[in-house]
Amino acid sequence: MKTTNIGGSILPSSSPQILEPIVTPKGTLQVRGMPDLDTHGLFVDSRLVAMHPNGYSCWALAERIASGDAARVRQQAQYLLDCGGMTIAAESLVWYAQPS
Repeated sequence: MKTTNIGGSILPSSSPQILEPIVTPKGTLQVRGMPDLDTHGLFVDSRLVAMHPNGYSCWALAERIASGDAARVRQQAQYLLDCGGMTIAAESLVWYAQPS
């Protein structure tokens, strides 16, 4: 599935590296292209938790969740919302970042 130019950008919006799963104690985080919706999604296992046309933005959220840094998770979630993306509630995203 070609997902490098989703969101109408002439610049790449994805790469093979950001599509690799990130395993955490609370589930596997994975950015997936969603070309039918012209966007990318961040999934925790099979649950869609965020969407943004730029896959790198979803990947940044996944990295912050995996790091366990609640403040940076909130900041990246707000960035996604400010830039036309969607997320589940920020505090739900923070839950995924907390230790089990």
